[in-house]
Amino acid sequence: MPMYSFVILYVVAEIWTTCVCSSVENGDTNTSKLSDEPECRNVVYQFGGSRRQCIIKKELDDAIEKVSMLQNRSEENVGEQLQELLKRIQGMVRGIDGKLEQLEAFENRIEEKLDRIAEKISPDIDNARSCNRTCPIGYEYYQPDKFCYRVHKVCKSWYDARDVCRQDGGDLISLKSSNFEFFNEVARSSTGFCFNSYVWVGATDIGSAGTWFWLNGEKILSTFWYPGEPNNPVDNEHCAFFNYFPSKLDDYLCSTESNFLCQIYL
Repeated sequence: MPMYSFVILYVVAEIWTTCVCSSVENGDTNTSKLSDEPECRNVVYQFGGSRRQCIIKKELDDAIEKVSMLQNRSEENVGEQLQELLKRIQGMVRGIDGKLEQLEAFENRIEEKLDRIAEKISPDIDNARSCNRTCPIGYEYYQPDKFCYRVHKVCKSWYDARDVCRQDGGDLISLKSSNFEFFNEVARSSTGFCFNSYVWVGATDIGSAGTWFWLNGEKILSTFWYPGEPNNPVDNEHCAFFNYFPSKLDDYLCSTESNFLCQIYL
């Protein structure tokens, strides 16, 4: 029953107390003697005036009291239900926290696996990237040492040849044991454009008085030289190029014009 119904019943009961029950309690059951107030007339019109009606009023009071008790008890039940619901929500939150911790641990394991995979494939990726690098026009890429090279088929002195390589973004080539023979063959296949058929490389003893170095600062191994070289017969041979018989280095006048081999690191 809606709450406003109980309010109406309660108001009616209070009016009834004034209009009827007070007369009944005084032993007067004659409705004609009831109060002539408008509220009383309305009650008398609707219910009449009798002892039975006083009993009804008391029953209404008892009913209102019971409803009030039930309402209080319902409020207590609602509070208990809210507490239970709160406990369930807290349990769900704890469960979610646990799942989040599991997901975080799983994510960490995935990251560790990805790191291990990256370590394994990193060299292959580097090689692939190196292969995709673009060398300047006319240059080729040397994968093992990751640089570009080119034999310039023009006749230049060692100094002028070095200037050309620098303008390209590199220098005359510096070699080592692992690539010496390869570039010796590259140079041999590109000769014949100058009178001596030699190819300048980045080898010199300028500034080091008979001690020969590559332009990258590495000392030149004795096994790279043609037998009896470097001889510097009149103290004027301070640059070196490839001598193809038997494919070794030979010191010569730096002013001699020859082809040359450039190197560019990307």
